[in-house]
Amino acid sequence: DALTLSSTQNATFAGSVSDSKGDVRSIPQSYNTSARTLVAADNGKVVTVTSGGWVIPASVMAQGNVVTLLNGDGSAQALDASALNALYNVADGANIKASTISLDGASMATIWFSSGTVGYIQASNMTVS
Repeated sequence: DALTLSSTQNATFAGSVSDSKGDVRSIPQSYNTSARTLVAADNGKVVTVTSGGWVIPASVMAQGNVVTLLNGDGSAQALDASALNALYNVADGANIKASTISLDGASMATIWFSSGTVGYIQASNMTVS
């Protein structure tokens, strides 16, 4: 059987489970060697840059979208979130969208969007000034 449903409504699949982005047990990566402006297709992905940093435009992501940013280099990469209404740092609740934000080398950050213009960021080795 390819699919079995139990009396408690649990599903068991004999093969892999995938959607339009691929295997649902894996997180796809977008690898970039220069600056990356996020696009809607980056939802659910790890967006890696090795130079140039990231730009988050307004109204590209939707409510519930999640993007993980990965600095694939040893030096800091800038994050420009100035187009958003708010980018809240979950470490202290501050709106850092207008700040100078960078992810230090080999660091990552995950952003959850409550709307197309408001995000919440959790990061390792993030500098805000």
